[in-house]
Amino acid sequence: MPPLINSPSQLSALSMFPLVDGHIRILEYRGVVKFKVQSGDAGAFRKFFAVTLPVVFVDGRMYDFTPDYTMNYSEYVDELFEYAGAQRRSVDVETSIQLPQGMFQLTPTLLTGVSIGTPGQIPRSNGSYELPVWVVMTGTGVEITYRVEWTAEGR
Repeated sequence: MPPLINSPSQLSALSMFPLVDGHIRILEYRGVVKFKVQSGDAGAFRKFFAVTLPVVFVDGRMYDFTPDYTMNYSEYVDELFEYAGAQRRSVDVETSIQLPQGMFQLTPTLLTGVSIGTPGQIPRSNGSYELPVWVVMTGTGVEITYRVEWTAEGR
């Protein structure tokens, strides 16, 4: 099974434009990401490995991947476990953590007695974004491109 040689950085489209002026609003952003992997030995040796996106835009949409990706990340992990002859376990994080006795209970009240209300929680999405994975054999290199778009609608 080819090793995955990179992991993506997460980037917010809004963080790319640090605006101080409250009268300026970004309505839309579009761009193309190019990721080029080259062999340092002028193609003398073939290398077999896997790569994923270099940058994940957490609040945007990524599409139009070229070339088509080989599999998504969960399929890649399943292949790794199958190759190793092991079974993939699922762990429920909320039930697997045991809190020690005697811990203080969290409350929405300050030490002064002032109630500050309950903080809002971000609901977990049932569907998770699947990172595309490319299995690559390179001698001269490979270039992966994809498009990114972000709009302010609903924000």
